[in-house]
Amino acid sequence: MRGQSTGIRGGSDRDVCDRTIEHPPGFWYCRHVSAERGDSTGALAVRLVYVSTRLGRLGIIPQNILRFVFGVEFPPSTRVGTGLDLRHGARGLVVHDRSVIGNNVVLHHNVTLGARRSGGSAPTLGDGVHVGAGAAILGEVTIGAGATVGAGAIVLTDVPAGAIAVGNPATIRTGTRGFES
Repeated sequence: MRGQSTGIRGGSDRDVCDRTIEHPPGFWYCRHVSAERGDSTGALAVRLVYVSTRLGRLGIIPQNILRFVFGVEFPPSTRVGTGLDLRHGARGLVVHDRSVIGNNVVLHHNVTLGARRSGGSAPTLGDGVHVGAGAAILGEVTIGAGATVGAGAIVLTDVPAGAIAVGNPATIRTGTRGFES
């Protein structure tokens, strides 16, 4: 049973870490929607991402576990919001160290968030973004809140909030979301 939150969590049932009154001070109870679905690989990978991004230089230890055990490149310097959901263990996930990931973002396996050229800028994902399997979001691109990037899409331009990006190169469509989880 969960108690009253002390302000650590965002506003969603998908939040990963939550400080509650049932646990000792300083202990973060971590749960994840993937674990509730039985996807323990994704849940463990998410926990390691959050630990890695909060440890600073010591984050290299969980980062190496992510890389060698799960096949996930997720640098400790990446800014990550609450409620991150890594589907299917997110095998093959590659994230640029300057990427920004908002709250309640869903990333499927084989997703790349990277620069278009060496030393280039990285993407920013807004809150509630859903990125399908095998998608690549490259360069200084902003994906608006609630947008969907379809499987296999190659996104090189901004995607407005609530829109859908599909294809290679991605075309932007507005309207209802492409898929729901």
